[in-house]
Amino acid sequence: MMEKEIILKDFYDAFTKGDFKKMNSLYDKSIVFNDPIFKDLNHKQVTTMWKSLLSNKKESKFEVSYEFLNENDYLFVRWTATYLFGQKRRKVINV
Repeated sequence: MMEKEIILKDFYDAFTKGDFKKMNSLYDKSIVFNDPIFKDLNHKQVTTMWKSLLSNKKESKFEVSYEFLNENDYLFVRWTATYLFGQKRRKVINV
């Protein structure tokens, strides 16, 4: 397994366990994170995001699954997170 694949596997294994400390330790300081809700997060912001989201993993019923996809010499990770969010405990599915 290539070094990048090992890092990705370690990251997503930690993600499935809710281990934000391990996840955050694998980020490069120059990380920029984007998804439909969070835009252009820097290292401090993204590590804080994971800590906030995963600190209450049990209460939010947080679950994540992932799979590796190899396409044209690129490695992609498709992951799905499901959890309850906010005061109304709205179910969120993030792919």
